[in-house]
Amino acid sequence: MKKIEIIPYPKKLDLQLDIKSLVQEMALANLQFLSGDKTNRGAIHDAVNGIYLRGHSKQSIFGNPSLEPSNKYNEPYLECLPTIKKFLSDFPAKIIGRTALLLLDEHAQIPIHVDADPHGYFKKTLRFHVPIYTNEKVYFYNSDFFYHMAAGEVWCINNIARHGVINDGDAKRLHLVFDVFIDEEIINYIEKVQPSIAIPAKERPELMEKIGWKNRELPPYLRQKKHNNLNR
Repeated sequence: MKKIEIIPYPKKLDLQLDIKSLVQEMALANLQFLSGDKTNRGAIHDAVNGIYLRGHSKQSIFGNPSLEPSNKYNEPYLECLPTIKKFLSDFPAKIIGRTALLLLDEHAQIPIHVDADPHGYFKKTLRFHVPIYTNEKVYFYNSDFFYHMAAGEVWCINNIARHGVINDGDAKRLHLVFDVFIDEEIINYIEKVQPSIAIPAKERPELMEKIGWKNRELPPYLRQKKHNNLNR
């Protein structure tokens, strides 16, 4: 079953993360975010600072295939955040993949792009977003629509479709972002979720102007593939 068939558009799940408890844990954990250019997530994400919680390669994913089901390594920070650890443990999926806290500055954007890697990780997983703190001027773009995600809500998105984020507010946006490996349990769960409220992108041209489509800088393996195709 193709990913676009499982999640053709973002869906808000009937789940909630205990934000109040998590914020208290975060205050005690003394979290140290990596700047966007040091998280190995590609130049398109340079405006996003991050903390790895689970399953992240120490190198760029484009050169390291370690993000597979067998990799169940938890980063030390996850042990300091029992609310997230329990939430992931109780989540309706057998195998959790990479997990991070991602912080987007105020008046910043992640331009529209698609996620890709040479090992097929993104085709085998579903991406989930949980806002921890946000504001009314944060919009998530996915496949020609904008969505607003409120704090504590749990959303599933298709990250191999065009997507991006704009934070037009005066406050930072922090999300828990994690992947789960696709299995029958999570497919059945997602299929039961009803469509969520969306704003057609054509109704917000001023937002599209700020985050319009930009191709992700191609990693070496894709540059070589493109070169080979051109020389056939």
